[in-house]
Amino acid sequence: MLERLLAVVAVLAGFGLTDVQAAMEATPVVTGLSGLRDAATDRRGKHFFYIADGSRGPAVFRVTLKNGRVEELYSGAPLVAPRGITAAEDEDEVYIADPQAAGGGAVFVLDGDRLRRLVTGYQPRGIEAADGSVYFTGHNPRNGKPGLYRVHEGGGRIGVVAEGAPFVHPVGVAIGRRGDAWVSDALSEGSGVATVVHVQDRQATTFVATPLRAGTPPGIALTADESTVALSGLGPDGRALVYLIDTSSRAISTANNGISLISGAGGLHRSANGRVFSWCGPPLGPVFKVTFD
Repeated sequence: MLERLLAVVAVLAGFGLTDVQAAMEATPVVTGLSGLRDAATDRRGKHFFYIADGSRGPAVFRVTLKNGRVEELYSGAPLVAPRGITAAEDEDEVYIADPQAAGGGAVFVLDGDRLRRLVTGYQPRGIEAADGSVYFTGHNPRNGKPGLYRVHEGGGRIGVVAEGAPFVHPVGVAIGRRGDAWVSDALSEGSGVATVVHVQDRQATTFVATPLRAGTPPGIALTADESTVALSGLGPDGRALVYLIDTSSRAISTANNGISLISGAGGLHRSANGRVFSWCGPPLGPVFKVTFD
């Protein structure tokens, strides 16, 4: 199946989907990493958080944009293979999605140097904090269905935002002002391609049906004016780019200025109240500060 999907991507590339059309600026924030998985920025785009190998295993780091200071916030168990990270809206906490922790996956909250479990199960992969809730993608342990879920930032009952078809293997998630969600679906673990699913009023519909050659993980973000969905991807040459998908027309352009020499593509998040994005090229980095014009 993967070969067929990649063949479709190759055909689409011939029609210009990978031509660079949009303006983009990318500045490295931190380099020289190992095991980089995902990166996110705080509300103001002043600090960047990322998951990479640390002193005692998988770890969470923070880098201050102003002076380049890197801090290891937490490393080791109970983290096993964390895949997604996001900062709380108040910037005091960081949320981590780990599909292999606790035997069936877990969502953790890191407050200072204290790590506690917020959700158990669901094999969570992508994660985003918005409107006092933590949204995450995964599989419902009760029925095995893939979907998008939410929990209050303080914990409690897990709610189903949308579940089942057309989701197959949902990963990245971006949340709009009205609660709409945009989800990258990798179709299978490590497929290297992704479709885009739109969730509105608890209904999930396919927004981009043709699989695009995507990052691992296929990071996804929404611009502040919600006119564009950005999807982390790779061009025909295997080099990094970002797909920019118009939310009205569904037209797709691409941008790669500053990341065109990177051979990996991964997490993509936007600061909560600005135009600053974080983007990373796993597994070795760098983590970038990105803006689009």
